[in-house]
Amino acid sequence: MGLGDTLFLQLSYLTSITLPRNKLTHFLTYKLPQLSMIHFRYIKEINLSGNKLVGLPVEIGHLKSLRILNLCENNIFRLPSSIRQLNSLTELDLSKNNFSELGDDLAYCVRLSSLNLSKNLFRSIPYSISNMTSLTSLNLSFNMLFHMAVLIIIIIIITITLCILILF
Repeated sequence: MGLGDTLFLQLSYLTSITLPRNKLTHFLTYKLPQLSMIHFRYIKEINLSGNKLVGLPVEIGHLKSLRILNLCENNIFRLPSSIRQLNSLTELDLSKNNFSELGDDLAYCVRLSSLNLSKNLFRSIPYSISNMTSLTSLNLSFNMLFHMAVLIIIIIIITITLCILILF
């Protein structure tokens, strides 16, 4: 077993990665084929805030233990569909990015309780938020929202859904 193999074996037991403000444009790229998401299977928290990321690799879905993902202050405008596989995810910070829509994949993160979408480009409340039944904290401040009534309806839908879940 060489030095590289030992390093990758040690990386596989990491539980937290903190890399804010490093000018990263990619997280695990083809330039490091020997290092993949499988090496990070025990990761519970990733902080990649303040970089220059434009997206996430499709392999992000392999991080089954991931609970907290901080991607604020990047240039991300879309999440990969594999985000739906992050069943342990409870907190997601997408603030200060370039999102104008959210898509439905995030609604599959059934434990997601905190979602920060502030300072993006949303013109309306993403419909998929109404399907996020574990969500207890939602930040949509500093977007381009026009209709507060839509937000109130979504809050009512989430509240009714939570009440039904509690009753059963």
